[in-house]
Parts: sequence; C-alpha cells; structure tokens
Amino acid sequence: MNVRIVRLMGWFGILSPILAALMMYLSAGSTPGWSLTGQSLSQLGSGEFGAVLFNSGLAMAGSLMLLFGAGLYEFSDGDAVGWIGAALYILSSGVVIGLSVATVEVQPIHDQAATALFVALPLSAAVSSLHAWRRGLKPIAAIGFAAAVVSVGVWLVAGSVTALYELMALAPIGVWQMALGYWMRSQVPVDNL
Repeated sequence: MNVRIVRLMGWFGILSPILAALMMYLSAGSTPGWSLTGQSLSQLGSGEFGAVLFNSGLAMAGSLMLLFGAGLYEFSDGDAVGWIGAALYILSSGVVIGLSVATVEVQPIHDQAATALFVALPLSAAVSSLHAWRRGLKPIAAIGFAAAVVSVGVWLVAGSVTALYELMALAPIGVWQMALGYWMRSQVPVDNL
C-alpha cells in the first residue's frame, strides 16, 4: 500500500460529501417550488439556475468520489474483497458523474442509473467495511456496516422516492466515507517512522 496515495485520497473522501451537500443546499434554495418531501433530488437537476448548481455539483462530487475510490483501491493492497469494495465505489462515482448529464428528463436511463447508485453505494460500504474489519479497523468497519444497513433500510420502508428518503439513504454513506477518509488521511508514511 502506498501510504502517500492513501493519505492524499483520504482528503477527497472527506470533501466529496461536504461538497455534494453544499451544492444540493444551494440548488434547493435556487429552485422555487421544490419540495424535500414531494419531489426527488433529481428534480433539482431540471430547470434553470438551480439545475446548473445541482448538475455541476454532481459532476464535482462524483469526480472527488472517483479520487477517493482510487484511494480505496490503493488501501485494498491487493486483497480481493477490498478491490471489489473499491470497484463498487468507483462504479458509484461514475454513476454520480453520469447523473449530472443524464438528468431526470433522460428516461429510462436516469432512473436506471439512480437505482444502480442506491444499490452500489451501500454494497460498496458493506464490502469495503468487511475488508476494513479484516484489517483490524473495527470502528471504521462498524460505521460502514451501519451505514449500509440504514441506507438499504430506508428503501425497505420508504413508500415513494422523495428527496427526504434519498438524503436519509445517502447521509450515512457520507458519514462512513468521511470517517474512512479521516483515517486514511491520518496514516504515517513508513519512511517517516
């Protein structure tokens, strides 16, 4: 494992959920009539200025996620379970970037991509957490397992797709990602020991 890469990419794990939340907040504030409980997040991506903020925010957050995914891959250190978790996360980041272009008007591609995202992200958290658990990072793994369970659980009880449910499913994944990013950031290069 190249600790320098892991440390650098950890920053992107911390920053991408923050950037995504900020851009969603700004987009929601710039989209008159949009409702957290009556519409989906994707509906922020159609319209005028709010849509520009939302779609560019998806592209930026997805790009940061892609860099964090590279750090997850490096952290896997050749372990198949870690590699699968990183691959699922990298797939998720690509889907987020794709959703910035395939807006809600591009059907059925948009709905299929959004569904893939809400399946791949919790699966990535669970598989990556299994890898972390096996490497002795039990607190980080516990956060990841809990995030995956909550994320999936939201969709098991949700009656319809609304922004509130989407945020409830995404927020725990963001917390896991930030916790893992913080841990990655705190690694000490071997030559500094």
